[in-house]
Amino acid sequence: MYSHASINRAYKLVWSDLHRMWVPVPEHKSACVSKSRSKSTQALIRVLVSLMACGLTTGLTRAEPTGGRVIPGSGMGSANISTTVVANAKVTNVKQNNSGLLGLQWDSFNLGVNETVNFIQPSTSSVVFNRILDSQGSQILGKINAIGHVWLVNPNGLFFGQTAQVNVGGLIASTLNTATPQGFGLYSHNLAGNSTANVENQGEINTGFPNSSGTGPKQGGFVALVGHSVKNTGSITTSTDGGSVVLAAGSDINLQFAGNSLISVTVNQNQLNAMAVNDGLMKSDGGMVVLTAGEAIASTTSAVELARAVVCFCVH
Repeated sequence: MYSHASINRAYKLVWSDLHRMWVPVPEHKSACVSKSRSKSTQALIRVLVSLMACGLTTGLTRAEPTGGRVIPGSGMGSANISTTVVANAKVTNVKQNNSGLLGLQWDSFNLGVNETVNFIQPSTSSVVFNRILDSQGSQILGKINAIGHVWLVNPNGLFFGQTAQVNVGGLIASTLNTATPQGFGLYSHNLAGNSTANVENQGEINTGFPNSSGTGPKQGGFVALVGHSVKNTGSITTSTDGGSVVLAAGSDINLQFAGNSLISVTVNQNQLNAMAVNDGLMKSDGGMVVLTAGEAIASTTSAVELARAVVCFCVH
């Protein structure tokens, strides 16, 4: 019997024939983990194993975003932030009161498996910029919903676990420092810094903007994972009407926007061992897929579904 006391002293390690590895289970469970374990136990094991692999097990006790408030200064918009409990699951609603840019800062931004954050935005061109001040990386294991642009910036890391589900118009997830984005028109936005923390997606990220009627298929959408090292082992998709998927690794990166579209990415400077890796699914129908870094890798097990998309695997 192997004991493990680092996760609130409530779990131990036992051998799993199914996973062919040591896995954490509640202390009262048998030392033999069979193939017939319950679905809930399997789900718990998958989450714990993925967190252990990333050194993020402490985040299990740090769920739910905390300390949300508007960034001081003019032009940062206004919002109402509330938390409710629905069917024993916490839901954080952020109602954006202005149509342009909303700038928020959080003491921490983590989501447990059954937790949800809804950014309630006036329009698809609305931008909510979230600066996360936590001394640790953010762990997203639940759901994020929005119709517009969502920025998440945490220099200490961003991890979307296997149970994460993100459904937004556009998503920027970065560990590089940046000013609040302009959020409209044609503009270039710079992200830079010395952070060596990672951005990783193991979950499902879906983007696309509803049309003006709110019915029918979504349009465009974009995802950019930006940092020293970025990795996708989950699925990232844009709508069936174009869009952009970008994995960009470096220390100084420019993103070029045109309205609701991310149209280009430029890595101005790399750090040692900067790496962009796709070992999952990246799908953009008629859009753009870019891996750009000191080393850009699409493994033999990855899937890049394009259907007329522009593809770039860039090594600097």
